[in-house]
Amino acid sequence: MTAAAPHLHNAAPRAALSGTVARLACTPPPDVVGLEAVSALSLAEAAAEYARRGFRVIPLHSVGPVGACSCPRGAAHARHAGKHPRIKDWEREASSDVAKVRAWWERWPKANVGLAMGGPAALFAVDVDGPEGRSTLEALEREHGPLPETLRMASGRDDGGGHLLFAVPPELAELGAELANSVAKLPGIDVRAQGGQIVAPPSLHHTGRLYAVAHVAPIASAPRWLLERLTTPKAPPARPHLTPATQEAAPHSTDARTRAAAYLRKMDPAISEQRGHDALWRAAVAMVRGFELAPDVALDLLRTEYNPRCLPPWSEAELRHKVEDAGHAGVPRGYLLHEAGHADRLRTSAALAIDPARDEGDEEIERDAIVNEPQSIAAVLNELRGLPREKRSSAARAPGILRLAAALSEDSPDWTDLYEGLKVLGVGVLPWKRAVRAFRGHGHSASSNDAHPSETDDRPVIVVTTAEHEVNDGAVQALASVPGVYQRGWMLVDIVRETASVPGLARAEGTRRIRTIPLPRLRELLTVAARWVVQRTDPLTGEITMRTAHPPDWSVRAVEARGQWEGIPRLTAIAECPVLRPDGSMLLVPGYDARTGILYAPVLDFPAIPHAPTRDQAREAADLLLDVVEDFPFESDVHRAAWLASVLTPLARFAFEGPAPMFVYSGNVRGAGKTLLAKVVGEIVTGRSMATMTQVESEEEERKRITCIALEGDPLVLIDNISRPLGSGTLDKALTDVVWGERLLGSNSRPQLPLLATWYGTGNNVAFRGDTARRCCVIRLDSPLEKPETRDDMRQPHLLAYVREHRAELVAAALTVLRAWTAAGMELHTLEPRMRSWGSFEAWSRVVCGAIVWLGLPDPGEARGSADDEDDPEATALEQLVEGWATACADLSPERQGCTVAQVLDALQQDDADRAAIRMQYTPKPAKWPVLRAALAELISGVPAGKLPNVKQVGYLLRRYKGRNVGGRKLVQAVVVRGERLWTVVQAKRP
Repeated sequence: MTAAAPHLHNAAPRAALSGTVARLACTPPPDVVGLEAVSALSLAEAAAEYARRGFRVIPLHSVGPVGACSCPRGAAHARHAGKHPRIKDWEREASSDVAKVRAWWERWPKANVGLAMGGPAALFAVDVDGPEGRSTLEALEREHGPLPETLRMASGRDDGGGHLLFAVPPELAELGAELANSVAKLPGIDVRAQGGQIVAPPSLHHTGRLYAVAHVAPIASAPRWLLERLTTPKAPPARPHLTPATQEAAPHSTDARTRAAAYLRKMDPAISEQRGHDALWRAAVAMVRGFELAPDVALDLLRTEYNPRCLPPWSEAELRHKVEDAGHAGVPRGYLLHEAGHADRLRTSAALAIDPARDEGDEEIERDAIVNEPQSIAAVLNELRGLPREKRSSAARAPGILRLAAALSEDSPDWTDLYEGLKVLGVGVLPWKRAVRAFRGHGHSASSNDAHPSETDDRPVIVVTTAEHEVNDGAVQALASVPGVYQRGWMLVDIVRETASVPGLARAEGTRRIRTIPLPRLRELLTVAARWVVQRTDPLTGEITMRTAHPPDWSVRAVEARGQWEGIPRLTAIAECPVLRPDGSMLLVPGYDARTGILYAPVLDFPAIPHAPTRDQAREAADLLLDVVEDFPFESDVHRAAWLASVLTPLARFAFEGPAPMFVYSGNVRGAGKTLLAKVVGEIVTGRSMATMTQVESEEEERKRITCIALEGDPLVLIDNISRPLGSGTLDKALTDVVWGERLLGSNSRPQLPLLATWYGTGNNVAFRGDTARRCCVIRLDSPLEKPETRDDMRQPHLLAYVREHRAELVAAALTVLRAWTAAGMELHTLEPRMRSWGSFEAWSRVVCGAIVWLGLPDPGEARGSADDEDDPEATALEQLVEGWATACADLSPERQGCTVAQVLDALQQDDADRAAIRMQYTPKPAKWPVLRAALAELISGVPAGKLPNVKQVGYLLRRYKGRNVGGRKLVQAVVVRGERLWTVVQAKRP
């Protein structure tokens, strides 16, 4: 159920919690109040929260999309995927340092969360394994009474199993026993103590379900009856004794002991979770069989020369147990007392020996682990035979098998047996052979160009072959381990800081933006991710070597062109302050948030935000924000509330699905403060001015700018100094869509990009064109002064400096308002009739407007843009179109049902020609149908001044407004005569 350290071959006690338990138990256990909230956090947030509470945290391997483990064993380790540590010396490295833990998850954002047992709080876990474990526990409780309430975590298996966490009480010493890691100590019950770890929520189980907090209660001290069932009696101190064999070996025992001690000091120590039992086994075999030492002498050397370097040290009983079993190892006696060449051969035999001391509880773990260490050829083939056929090829390339194969000559019978056996099992032998040769090549560095990694280089190796799909798969897998590489809209992207603005779009220096990774940079990253090697054959000797190489261009381009990259995180946006997530929780932990795809990169520390603020706390927070703009001449309280909505919207942007309206600050006079209001919002949300663009006439240019905004992930965009009626089809699309799919400049690619920017605009008496008005929340400023910029009575004369100084408190205040509303359940029916939903922006209205109205403020939705005549030139032009077309129909064909577009344009062109001829005679003549001409010039963009639109443009215009009631009349398509459409004007029916 959970990986314990390390016992891959037996379940004997590993490290005791006895002599020092009284001292350790003095440290209070971690705080668990409210810990159930971690089930809803991201892995990075949960890990940091455990560390903050005092748990010792370690990163574990992650579970892949098909249940495979992220460790080198991959699918071969599927049963224990995501349950063992990613780091070496994990017992020593386990930490409650939040900064250290966050750094781990920045490197491995998908790492499962592990909690190390033991430590200062002397924690241990009772691992209840499914129905069998539950039955055992229920039987114990019937016999001894119920266990005390304590923290309980549920397994991802969904079979009722899980972990019960206890603290070891000081009275353990009175039992004369030790509490150690064990498997099946009782039926279905394992123990995770010092040297063991558990998988914690919200980690992912290989079944696809999440671990969860099942019950929260303070971690209790284990009752005495439970300790009596789970502990092991202490082994008595070793007492040296001489056997006849020892007495006979006495003449050369001093020399053998000295050589054995020196040999032992050079052996690798046993490290938990790094095949520690195998390391101890080899050390014991070397002492007992290799140097023919008596058991008590071998035990003494292991105790003094070897055990102090092990992490954690072995118990006396475990050392004695290994020494006894080593006497039965299947290797010759005295092989380390002979010549070097013979010793090397026999040393290999010892390394291949299998530890006979295995409990049944370890069989499943050993089956998964066997391919990672050298074994006999028969054992390897047997283990591969037990795997599903589709998993054998990847398992055959595990380091243990490659190490075994690399030691064999390819013309030896052993190599032939292994090679043919793999073919029979369906393993792809050609890729396997290349992997073996690459592995073998790493051990022989004939020159500086050989592919020989340094001891600290743990990058995976990619062998360049003609199997391009395999090479590219390996490149993508390696690239997924490089921090800072993301995928977005079918493209690989990274994060850069702004140094130069895009034409037409000004950004503050230092702004983080999303960038498509250029090919040269991708090539560099692939060398960061992996060691690239190519196989070379000497033409004279036939010797095969592996040489370092550059990533081939074909591979770099293929990786870029994939469009989807398994294992590489998807990036939605960058946030530089805490934001609200869809479930109502706050994104508070810096780094990548896998649940939302947001990279949270704060530049300052923000105050703590209450988990469930009260309405009074939220009102105080709103007052703090509104105090900042107290000096501004808002037209009414509605517009002041609308400004508050313009601050809350970018912080709540990821909490609702769908678009948000554009906020337009419209002043009645220059200097009223509209641009300053926008700058205040930018400083609060991002700590700098928002990205700024000017109003453009061409929709094509506007489309390019919006594509750039979507591509680079700007959170706030300001259209400054609006001087013409605001509105276009392109802008309307940007305000109502959350995905942008326009073609990229210089390519035929149309990536589907998130468009989550919040839009702002400033201008004097801003007018709107067409449907844009209903997509805008207009914040009106009405200054009574002729020159507002000359005011000297501002309460905050240096407002932007004040906002920068108090930015953290202002962000916390805005989030408090949002969090209080979400914690209250966001029940809109309680706000009726004070608030009504805003069409096309219902989700935004519920989250943002609902929070503001809930506090007793006016509904910001009442500030939506007006389509009154004076504000909407399009409405005036539409009336002119209807009036002008009616006049044209009356002039051209009073007896017919209407006119075609071609007839009207021909008449206008003929009139232009006639007037041009008359002008040559200096006799002026007024233009025909001036009202219709004015309407066409206003409603059809892109037509040069003095020119007429074409038939297609006018036809599209008429279809666009067909059937709309304009002053009691409407344009209709009367009839089709000989393929031509006749258009006319009729009276609209009254409702």
